[in-house]
Amino acid sequence: MSAIALGLFCAFLGVAVAGRGWLQRRRTGDFGLRGLRGPVSRTQRVASGALVIGILGVALVPSLVLAGKLEAPIRLWGWDFIGLGLALVGFAVTAVSQLQMGDSWRIGVDPGERTSLITHGLYGWIRNPIYSGIFLFGIGFILMVPHPWALASAALVFASIELQVRKVEEPYLRELHGGAYENYVARVGRFFPYLGRLPHREHAP
Repeated sequence: MSAIALGLFCAFLGVAVAGRGWLQRRRTGDFGLRGLRGPVSRTQRVASGALVIGILGVALVPSLVLAGKLEAPIRLWGWDFIGLGLALVGFAVTAVSQLQMGDSWRIGVDPGERTSLITHGLYGWIRNPIYSGIFLFGIGFILMVPHPWALASAALVFASIELQVRKVEEPYLRELHGGAYENYVARVGRFFPYLGRLPHREHAP
């Protein structure tokens, strides 16, 4: 299962990062990558750096297992196939969500940019369906490769996403879209339907 997990992980990165970046470049002339360079906050730099470290850690576990440098994880009967199913669902949710963002898709935030507020498709049910897909993929991956290092690396990825969303993206979108965003967050959940909705705030004109 480690070989399948590693192959699926590489495919996920290829589609969600390299492939989507290539498509964005073709459509807009920009790869859409933000977060480590340019006019970004320290919080975003920390979140982006932690995300990269976590992703590398996740990929390292099955690689070391296949190379014989790490003991194979204990196989939990049946759970690895459940994990494979969750990972595939997460893969699909991420890919569809990225396409539904259209030209507004970015990895990271540039405070000087103005992007549209996307509320259709999956975004009508979840404010951050790309991250929801990543969460599902990560949970599935852990079930496929139930190793403490994989769990720790996935936890770092999840924590970096929480930091990015709560402290970088939500304040940026609130400032950019004002009342429209307030209405949106009051009725749509953060990562899952109805969960993480925020009280409406009065926004100064």
